[in-house]
Amino acid sequence: MMIKYPAVPRYFLLGADSEVVQILKELNAEQGILHGGAPDALDRFVRLSERLDEASPHYKIDLARSDREYKVTLRPRYRGAELDQPISFVPQLQFGDSEFDKEAALRYQEFVDFGGDVELGESHVRSFTVTAPLGLGGYFTGGSLRFSSNREDLNPALNIKLLLVDGQGRIVSSLPGSLTQRISGQAGGMLFGQDLTGFVRIQIRLDRRTHRWKLNLDYSLPSSALPATVLPVLRFLRKAKTPNYLAFSLDGIQIGEPCALPSREVVSEEAFRTVEQLERIQALTSTSFALPRELTPDDYAALLRCIDLIDRGRINAGRQSMIITLSPHRDIETLNSLDLDRPTAMRLCSPDYYEEIAGNRIYFGEANISLRSALIVNKSEFRSALDGSAAEDVRVEVMPVEGASIEVDLLSPTDIRDDTE
Repeated sequence: MMIKYPAVPRYFLLGADSEVVQILKELNAEQGILHGGAPDALDRFVRLSERLDEASPHYKIDLARSDREYKVTLRPRYRGAELDQPISFVPQLQFGDSEFDKEAALRYQEFVDFGGDVELGESHVRSFTVTAPLGLGGYFTGGSLRFSSNREDLNPALNIKLLLVDGQGRIVSSLPGSLTQRISGQAGGMLFGQDLTGFVRIQIRLDRRTHRWKLNLDYSLPSSALPATVLPVLRFLRKAKTPNYLAFSLDGIQIGEPCALPSREVVSEEAFRTVEQLERIQALTSTSFALPRELTPDDYAALLRCIDLIDRGRINAGRQSMIITLSPHRDIETLNSLDLDRPTAMRLCSPDYYEEIAGNRIYFGEANISLRSALIVNKSEFRSALDGSAAEDVRVEVMPVEGASIEVDLLSPTDIRDDTE
């Protein structure tokens, strides 16, 4: 049986308890001439790493190199290995009376109580003693220390629901998510997770001494996301302010009492309405594109025109120029009626009218475009179409004269209306 697990005889019968230090010395000596080049170096490193991993029946040992330093990581081979051969760490720390020292002492105490991460500089580390297998322990003086708790995966994850309640305890908004990891300290621990979109990161600190909890939320929108994906988070954040309160439930059971929220607005009304309008445009035109990082004034004007087309089936597109695609065959009568040299009234049919937001075209189908008085801007292309020399559709740019504007009427506006209208 022992042959199957080489770490067992090596440790108990062959005295491998100091083999880590010896292998590290060999690795240091391996920095001489390598006649075989990189493959030779890799082969030696792999062989020494395999010897290292067989040195302990209690811990798996990982070896990594960074610059000119080696990092040794011990991980229990089985549940309870850390009890069969415990690793102890006893620091001797010092903190003065300055604000800097007091803050460092508070961070360290919070790490001891609840877990997490903390780093102490040389001014706070007097010495430390490590008791560990394989010759890795010892007494050390000075230096800096970084403490980090091991995050344990929760399997299965805990279902969490973030709740916003009003002064009467009624739920006004909610956001589901899951807690997937935890860490522990002497006085409690922390749970980590996120909402279902992944935009909101959740951290809950539980204090066993007081039976109180502290909920921290951090959110950031990804570089690429659909408006429909972002909206549930924004709806929740819009109401995450006074006079509402924040609470949460785990697996359907509300935990603790709701806590007060700040009065400041997390998401502005303008930003929320813009995303809401973009989602509506995409849903009703079956056009999907990522939420733009920013909208120019022209983009925002196009957004408002899209909303008007959806709601009313017609818009006044203003006085800017417009490019219309015409066919020399289908639109020959329209082309013949236009005047190249002076402003004229125009009524054109666009087979596939579109608006453009942040480089994304939103198509609305066939539309009539009316101009009470306008000029042809690209006359050469227009002449080609008029002469019949253009074999394909021609893009004709028209510009309303002063006092006139462009009006667009969709021929099938009901195709993009809300079903409830």
